[in-house]
Amino acid sequence: MADKRTSHDSHSKRTLRQRAEELVTASFTDIRRHSTEELQRLVHEFQVHQIELELQNEELRRTQFELAEARDRYSDLYEFAPVGYLTIQKNGQILEANLTATTLLCIERGKLLNRKFTDFLPPESYEVWQMYLRDVFRNQGLQRCELDMLTAEGTRMTIRLESLVACDTDGVPVWCRTTIIDVSQQKAAEFEVRQLNATLEQRVAEQTNQIRLLAEAISHLGEGVLITDSQLEPPGPTILFANDAICQISGYGRVELVGKTPRILQGSDRSPGVKPNQDVYAGQAFLRIN
Repeated sequence: MADKRTSHDSHSKRTLRQRAEELVTASFTDIRRHSTEELQRLVHEFQVHQIELELQNEELRRTQFELAEARDRYSDLYEFAPVGYLTIQKNGQILEANLTATTLLCIERGKLLNRKFTDFLPPESYEVWQMYLRDVFRNQGLQRCELDMLTAEGTRMTIRLESLVACDTDGVPVWCRTTIIDVSQQKAAEFEVRQLNATLEQRVAEQTNQIRLLAEAISHLGEGVLITDSQLEPPGPTILFANDAICQISGYGRVELVGKTPRILQGSDRSPGVKPNQDVYAGQAFLRIN
């Protein structure tokens, strides 16, 4: 068998050699038919053509170098991007993954490729993933979702997926480009903020209830009470609250008192220099009318 192959190869080489010699002989015969001027013109054309080929070759080498640089830059951007990149088939099989994705999932690239995405999901995330994958391949736009995911070491994390479908030359969706972003810390921070807001709302409600009870108690005191702001310098404080007793004592309605100065209660028999009984609590003045 080997002898036959060797014999066939030798025969092919002799055939090519014979054809080449025949072409050279024919070309030489054609050249002898041309005049000196025609031969000089042909030599000039050959030289120009040779220079053009050399220039084209140089341009091709430069283009090849630029393509290699662009490929390296793309590779660096893809591999070391701050988010994980996956290429996923319609059946959920992982075809490609960048270094960030393998680091995020705590697995080597060779052990990640060709595995199903569901291999890294807890059971409660299966249905969410299946519905999401279906929507990705049914729609052309960017699709997003959040779900829980497990690393190869079993650590749970919350991730955000963003996927865009890719089509073959016939326009048929065959895979999708997917980014995976770990948002576990963000979700934890959002939970803490919600807890803090709930605690603050509870405290505000408790304080509001205490203030309401205090206001009701003051309103029903037998002793007249005015609550003013803390501006004691001229033109004086402004009444903020008046209880029922002070209204009965003074004859003024609550609407008539609130917003006025306590001097409205100063009778003609009291000297302008004499002040009513006055206490100050927490920046407010409480005027007691005895």
